[in-house]
Amino acid sequence: MNPLRKTWSRLWLLTVWKTKVAANRARDARDWRSAADLYEQVLRRSRYLDGIRVQLGHMYKEMGEFELAARQYYDVLARRPRDDDLHLQIGHLEKLRRRWSAATHHYGEAVRINPGNGDALGEYQSLGGGPADEVRTPRATDGGGGSDDWPSPDDAALPPMPAKVRRIYAMITERPAGS
Repeated sequence: MNPLRKTWSRLWLLTVWKTKVAANRARDARDWRSAADLYEQVLRRSRYLDGIRVQLGHMYKEMGEFELAARQYYDVLARRPRDDDLHLQIGHLEKLRRRWSAATHHYGEAVRINPGNGDALGEYQSLGGGPADEVRTPRATDGGGGSDDWPSPDDAALPPMPAKVRRIYAMITERPAGS
């Protein structure tokens, strides 16, 4: 591999990772604006990190910028229609926007995708949705789901990386147990 490309790949990965860590720290400190700015920086480097885009939507929602939050959430939903947590988050956003029908729809979708999502079921029923059995109607699945922040190390959307960099990438993108 070209040494310049190898160096670029390492720098790209390190920069994205450091920016994500800084954004998460700002989020944890409830500094929504700083976190949003940092998540936007990550997305400028790799626009297909759906988990980062969802986090950016969360920051906008916390700041009361509901239209911007919706844009982030619905952009990810187009690629991940079977993500129950995303439907739950959109339900929360629509509830804040007082769009009761849309909120009920997304809570119901979350329960259809994952019948064990008690938060979604509770919200669905609190908005006048039907009984749990009605919501849990079986539907065809199209795969997907989950909310990983980072693409797999084998994802074609990533720039070319040497094997050593891919191993490091795999280590830093590994999700902790229970998350």
